[in-house]
Amino acid sequence: MKSARSSASAAARLHLPLSGDGLKEPPDGGSVVCTRELAVPAESASLRPLLVFRMLNARAEVSVDGQPAGVCEFPGGSVDLSNRLPAGKTVRLEVRLSDASGASKYGIRGVSGETFLEFVPREGHICDAFVAAVSTEEVKVVAEVSETLRAQPIRLEAVVSDGVETQRFQSDSVVAADGRLTCAVCWPGAKTWDTSTPENRYTARVSVLGPGGRTIDTFPPVTFGFRTFEVRGRGFALNDIPIRLRGFYTRLLNGSAAEASPGAIDRTLGRMKRLGGNFLITGNFGFACGEQRAPDELLDACDAAGVLVAYSLPHVKEYPDEGVYRVRTEQAIRLARNHPCVVLYTTSHNWCGYAGDLNPLKIDGRFDPTDDPRPLPTWTRHRAQAARAEEIIRAIDPTRPVHHHAGGNIGA
Repeated sequence: MKSARSSASAAARLHLPLSGDGLKEPPDGGSVVCTRELAVPAESASLRPLLVFRMLNARAEVSVDGQPAGVCEFPGGSVDLSNRLPAGKTVRLEVRLSDASGASKYGIRGVSGETFLEFVPREGHICDAFVAAVSTEEVKVVAEVSETLRAQPIRLEAVVSDGVETQRFQSDSVVAADGRLTCAVCWPGAKTWDTSTPENRYTARVSVLGPGGRTIDTFPPVTFGFRTFEVRGRGFALNDIPIRLRGFYTRLLNGSAAEASPGAIDRTLGRMKRLGGNFLITGNFGFACGEQRAPDELLDACDAAGVLVAYSLPHVKEYPDEGVYRVRTEQAIRLARNHPCVVLYTTSHNWCGYAGDLNPLKIDGRFDPTDDPRPLPTWTRHRAQAARAEEIIRAIDPTRPVHHHAGGNIGA
């Protein structure tokens, strides 16, 4: 599922794309300055401007008319430009991109995804929205709201359509102290997304309502697929039907720019399907600065083609501090969780294996690798770290199984 951003929403949001306007890749160890003359929309006077970097493998120092406005670093985020963009005026927006720590190690530098100005209501706004099937007849909608909306009673509304309105959901009015509004409802008879019917997708418009049903903010339309995926015995089930995963390793996120182009993605997916494949694992074995590009184009293409994906999350060895690991994992999941093609989260790459971990007799659920009379202390520690990482991932998004790459019998 993806967020398809429009020019304006019912709550007066405005969206101004900036991608392709001179945002360059900084040289190894150096920096590059990108500038643009920006005509600020006249209708933005009552809105709060945010400069959003969807994916950033660099340090971005932002200035407006020569005055520093803020900094953004990996993996991206937003810079608040309040009081710096007068409505109806023209300003000079400058972004200095410098090679961030670690980017040169993996080779991907600079702005690696969509960049845009988002003008949101000053009263408060939806930061992100998430729609997922939690069973074959139940769907959950989550809206994450800004701090300014967390002290008053508000409710979530979602209008779902497939060309015409098919469902309208509303939550109870609550004080969202943790910043999350959730609405779970039964939806029998929903069209399911799968490998043979990838066209079965819906669009949701998610809003936050205040007292009297007043719309505070409406998030840009979200396109999603209704599907379930689970571990069942020794196999997997997609929409309650057993499925065999025939997988390929790809470098569509961490290879060259040519490998990550839309045309190259389409050719690779087409070749995979002709060879009988229905599943891929992304080639970035972690989520560190410089390790991957924004996944939007790849995941959009997999949604449309009906190709299942194991999406790589941060590696515990990159983030030994649990708090930092949790934040990075949340950031990585937000980039992928709205895509029905993403059926597995993959982590702990090449971290928890043991001798014979590809032997069917040693991954049968009964073999215990700790029975080895000479277990390595580091290996035991790795397994404990990976198990804790899985707990964190499941707490953030419990709708997908967690896969430990090359980990033998650890995990699900």
